[in-house]
Amino acid sequence: SSVGVGLATARERGRSVDAGCAAAAESEGSGSFSPSTSFEAAFDEAAAKDRYSESAAAFDRLTALCAHSQQVQAELLACCAAYRSELHTADAQQGAAAEAAASASDAQLVEAQSRKIKQLQEERRRQSEAIYQLEQRLVRQGSVGAAGHEGESARVAELSAEVEELRVELDEAKAHLKETKSINAVLATHLEEAVAKASRAS
Repeated sequence: SSVGVGLATARERGRSVDAGCAAAAESEGSGSFSPSTSFEAAFDEAAAKDRYSESAAAFDRLTALCAHSQQVQAELLACCAAYRSELHTADAQQGAAAEAAASASDAQLVEAQSRKIKQLQEERRRQSEAIYQLEQRLVRQGSVGAAGHEGESARVAELSAEVEELRVELDEAKAHLKETKSINAVLATHLEEAVAKASRAS
């Protein structure tokens, strides 16, 4: 009858709806989105941001150390230049003292002055070689420059040690400069004495 046909059609439609719901549920359950996947993605993003922040901070420290290292190098080179100027002054005073000693008639004075001049000349050569080696090291080292982000932590530690080493060398160069000035003062005194004795002897 028409009623029976209608019931059969309704049951068929019901089965179709149930099948569709089941398929939809299965599809939703097997999808790529899940709470755990979303959490992992967020965690990875946060970790990446932390790594970037640490890298940026290390790079800033590295840049500051580079600038400071260059400043120390500039101070050291300036000290080298002043030291070399003092060496030239000492050489001139040694030459004048040698001439004065050579013109004196006192043989003992000539011998004493010549011996002192040779000692001072040897000291000049030693100090000149030391300052030359230091200048050559700075030239070879050159500008530190900015390094890349990779491995900044190790580079920062390396630069810190390098800056400290340059500070020590700067202090040593300043000490040599002070010593040279002191020796120059002694040379000036010897020169005055030699000239005075030569004048009295003439």
